[in-house]
Amino acid sequence: MKKILFVALCFIALSSKAQIDTVKGAILVQPLVVNALQKDTVYQLTWTAFGLTRDTGVGCNTYVQFYDRKGNAIHQANCPIPWDTVKYWGTDDAIIDKYILFKFGLTKK
Repeated sequence: MKKILFVALCFIALSSKAQIDTVKGAILVQPLVVNALQKDTVYQLTWTAFGLTRDTGVGCNTYVQFYDRKGNAIHQANCPIPWDTVKYWGTDDAIIDKYILFKFGLTKK
């Protein structure tokens, strides 16, 4: 009886929450459906900045990729970052992370 109970509890523990295969450097987010027709749900995202110059009056652009639970790319978009956000960037990427999450209506996990 103990073995049956143990096996049942293990099964419940393993099946209640599926593992997310994380993409290297990805930001884990609360799941959100991005394409209702295909039932694509974003679980993580990565971004790359480009167009960054020394001109403090100009922002930059970011290329954002969205991934599903298994780490498959399901969507991509560009997200312009205004100069008033870029000027506070410094060495901490958190300000850009927060801006991108806000723009796409996502919350960090």
